[in-house]
Amino acid sequence: MLKIKEMRKEKKISGPKLAAMLHITPTHLYDMENGKKRIHSEMLSAIADILKTSTDYLLGRTEDPSPPNTNYKKPNFEEYVLSAPNLPEALQRVAELVSQFNIDEKTFIELSTKARDKYGSPKAVKTEPAAHNEENMPGTGVFENNSGDDTNARKNRY
Repeated sequence: MLKIKEMRKEKKISGPKLAAMLHITPTHLYDMENGKKRIHSEMLSAIADILKTSTDYLLGRTEDPSPPNTNYKKPNFEEYVLSAPNLPEALQRVAELVSQFNIDEKTFIELSTKARDKYGSPKAVKTEPAAHNEENMPGTGVFENNSGDDTNARKNRY
């Protein structure tokens, strides 16, 4: 029998709260805890991470609830992001940190801003000239001409 419910209660985490953290319904969690649904390895790993234990403990393979790699050190987020070779890669690293470490919004904004400050804002892409082929004139409509006289445009509408 899985030890998810036992460990969850020991950590004082309610079923609905754990379900929300896992992005599943409380019913789905209940069914997993009671052996009515199979648990995929990714889900089991996520549960073990949240409960700060090992998957082996949750599966009943060991009586030691200590998580593996207790000496694991969280990386320096800023150093990781700013060591990227360019802005897109830095922003990709910020996204990875959101996924892996569930960083908060404030940290997300700070890291994204520091990356933009280091690499600069993205450059605007050169666009094609408007339909009337004047580069400094935005497109003003399919049927208008540039002189302001739209007599010919009205004729071409029909």
